[in-house]
Amino acid sequence: MIKRKILISTGVVVAAILSLYILIMAAPKPNSKLNGFTRNFDPGTIKPIKEREINFRISRICGLTTDSFYFTAKDPRVIYRVDWNLQHIDSSIIPFGINEAVLTNFQIISSPPRTTLYAGNYAKVQYYNYGDTIAQMIDVEPPLFTQAVQLPSGNSIIKGFNKDRTNQLIQKIDYSSGKVIAEKDLFGIQKDGGFSLDGLLTYAPDQNHLIYTHYYENKFYCLDTNLNVVYTSKTIDTTTHNKVTTRSFAKEKEAGSLMPAVPLNQINKEVLISDKHIYIYSTLQADNETAEGFNEHSTIDRYNLENGMYEGSFYIPNRNGEKIKSMIISGKNFIAIHPKKMTLFELKQ
Repeated sequence: MIKRKILISTGVVVAAILSLYILIMAAPKPNSKLNGFTRNFDPGTIKPIKEREINFRISRICGLTTDSFYFTAKDPRVIYRVDWNLQHIDSSIIPFGINEAVLTNFQIISSPPRTTLYAGNYAKVQYYNYGDTIAQMIDVEPPLFTQAVQLPSGNSIIKGFNKDRTNQLIQKIDYSSGKVIAEKDLFGIQKDGGFSLDGLLTYAPDQNHLIYTHYYENKFYCLDTNLNVVYTSKTIDTTTHNKVTTRSFAKEKEAGSLMPAVPLNQINKEVLISDKHIYIYSTLQADNETAEGFNEHSTIDRYNLENGMYEGSFYIPNRNGEKIKSMIISGKNFIAIHPKKMTLFELKQ
């Protein structure tokens, strides 16, 4: 009986791996043909200043101040701080409550003296003020959310679902009650669970504006913090639509998760805002790039924050054969994070 259960379990695992392999092989491959656009490169945009090896893999950057930036690694409760000269690294352990639901979809924002954990699948936000002994937790009104940014007031802007989980909206959340105090429907009717409209929310503190950038299409929006649209713009590539079909992955008669039936090609991977510029890490090769140049670098496209117009592009070289994992900008400081390595560049303004 035990042997039979082991064989069944093994068969299920093998079948799942085989299904994933088939889905990946069936998915359309980016950069397998010309993408229909060109880039304007300025080789003098950045200059490498310093590198530092680290003995663990960084998950993602989660905040910055005038003298330091913050990132997480494997455990979301451990927040690392690094000065902009890459001299000193220290860490703090935040007493966040962690469970399986939290770990499936979370985002950390560190803005001392407060660090915040957003648990999108758990519909909760945890706040921790340095010096306290415990973190405070509130329930948020949307049942699920996928992206979050924090405003200076403490309120948050999220990309969350409506109450019946049919549409995703941009919503403003009160930090003390968790209630929705404003919302904007940017996307209209959604037939795929909102997967094709997934993207990144980025906050521009100097202008008090938000940028929402699609992962899978060449579109981004600029909004004010009351969720009024300031303008709509496009990235330079020609990906106007990325069709998504979904299927439910369920265990027997239990309700499962709604997931894309075929892996999606993410074309806009990271978005940063600094001064009056938007920086987008693109995964698409331009027609005037060589395969060697594209494959050996991460490509950053720069846009004007005031009107969304394209300004130019630059390369970040691979480290140990790998493209960047995350990035952060403050003034002339551009930090590129590769697995187990971080590099400081000087950025021409």
